[in-house]
Amino acid sequence: MSVVLLAFKNHGHVDLAGPLAAALGGVLHAALARSPGPWSSGPVLLVPVPTRASSRRRRGYDPLMLLLARLDSAGGLPRGTVLAPAVRQLPVARRLLTALQQGGMPGFGRSASAVLSGLRGGQKGLGRRRRRAGVLDSMAVGRLRGALVGRDCIIVDDVLTTGATVGEVHRVLTAAGARVLGAVVLAATSSPAAKGSGRTPDELPAGYRNLPGVGG
Repeated sequence: MSVVLLAFKNHGHVDLAGPLAAALGGVLHAALARSPGPWSSGPVLLVPVPTRASSRRRRGYDPLMLLLARLDSAGGLPRGTVLAPAVRQLPVARRLLTALQQGGMPGFGRSASAVLSGLRGGQKGLGRRRRRAGVLDSMAVGRLRGALVGRDCIIVDDVLTTGATVGEVHRVLTAAGARVLGAVVLAATSSPAAKGSGRTPDELPAGYRNLPGVGG
């Protein structure tokens, strides 16, 4: 699955959107079956992990949203759910300004190092700790802020490596008053630091082992 996703995401094979969307739909249905409620009033919100604007420009499309939009238009989302792109990436300049305001020059230096490492090569190649630092406070709620209070959500991503990105989305949603039922991914892979350690990918993000509805 990881090889297919790589071809779809980074090598322009949008022809793979059909089977990948079908696979994602199956995982979403399985996740909802494992999380039968009780839920809050209203449908469960499927919140995709946002793609950086630079990545979207480079590829010419947003891979995860392409899959979810395809499912949505075909009526393939689980019953009782709705697609809700409620979280957005913050501009780098804003992140650095916040770090400077909150932590002074030391905090700014640490944040700048983490952010710039991510920008040079994305999160690929970074270990668990540096991934966490690179995505911390990198996201915020978009226009749906008021609509998230008391709502049940499931985070959706394509690949799970260390759980840092999913963790950042979880932080944003819970801070906005939502309840996160779990996270759903299409594939999982080990971080560079974990390769050869004998640990499986789903053992890495310890804070998410207990979340219901995790697929990969």
